[in-house]
Amino acid sequence: MHKPPKHKSSKHGPSQQGRGKSRPALPGGSEAHAASRTARGEMDGGSSSGGAATTGGVAEDAVATVASHAARETERQLAVPLDPGLYLVATPIGNLGDITIRAVAVLARADVVLCEDTRHSRTLLSHYGIRTRCEPYHEHNAAEMRPRIMEMLAEDKRVALVTDAGT
Repeated sequence: MHKPPKHKSSKHGPSQQGRGKSRPALPGGSEAHAASRTARGEMDGGSSSGGAATTGGVAEDAVATVASHAARETERQLAVPLDPGLYLVATPIGNLGDITIRAVAVLARADVVLCEDTRHSRTLLSHYGIRTRCEPYHEHNAAEMRPRIMEMLAEDKRVALVTDAGT
């Protein structure tokens, strides 16, 4: 009795064998394949002419529209004066893009950002071009910092408080 050979899966996902044209599996799954096909002009039935150009399966005009609206909302948030007070700002845990437009606007307009680790927070702030002064505030200096924070608030300062991992 003859057994057909077993198809092995790559470490990046299931084998591409038996699905028409064989391609190596790309990290990122189908989005990476779509971007790869777009770059080679294989979208929309193998023809790069006719129909809207796509980026990862999304029409480029839709991407431009979303980008335009996000930029407009960012400008709107930055134009609104930030009232004095203490702002607790949720920060992304892993992906720097996982932050709200409002959080970026608060960090940009604060007088000071209090953070557990200034090196960690500086990475986030630098990513968005924010130059707000950072000061450490953590369990080891909290007793010393609390009176200073109360002074800042009494002076009508805008104080943002962030943690290294989320809210």
